Amino acid sequence: NNDSSSLLLGITSNTPTRHMESILPMLDNVHDNFYWFTCSQDVGYEKPSFEIFDHAYRKAKFWLPDLVPNEILHIGDSLACDYCGAKSYGFQALYLDRTTNSNKITQYQDWITAPDYPNKSQDDIDKHTI
Repeated sequence: NNDSSSLLLGITSNTPTRHMESILPMLDNVHDNFYWFTCSQDVGYEKPSFEIFDHAYRKAKFWLPDLVPNEILHIGDSLACDYCGAKSYGFQALYLDRTTNSNKITQYQDWITAPDYPNKSQDDIDKHTI
C-alpha cells in the first residue's frame, strides 16, 4: 500500500550484502515491508559517510519524488554512524542506545569520529536517544 498515509520503510546498513539477502527474508513477512535496501558493500561507502545516506535518500525519492531529507527518520544503534551520520546528511534521527542492555552490548567501530551537524550538542543527543 503506497498511499500518502503510509510509512515507507527502508534499510541502510553497513552489513555485507549477503546478510541483507539471506537474513531479512527469513524474518517472516518483515522483509516485504521494506521499499528499499541500501548496503554499504553496494554503495562503496559506510555510515556515517554522506554518500551512503545520499544513496538511501535517492532510493526513497523513487517512491516519493517530492521527499526532502528532513522528512526521513533514521533510527540506529551507533551514535557516530547512525545518529550523527544521518543528522549530518539532513535526516531526522533517533539513537537506539543499547549500552545499558543486560546482554552487555558494547560499541563497535569505536574508532569512528561522529560527524558534526547543525546545533550538535549533548542535549540534542540526549533528547533523541531511546
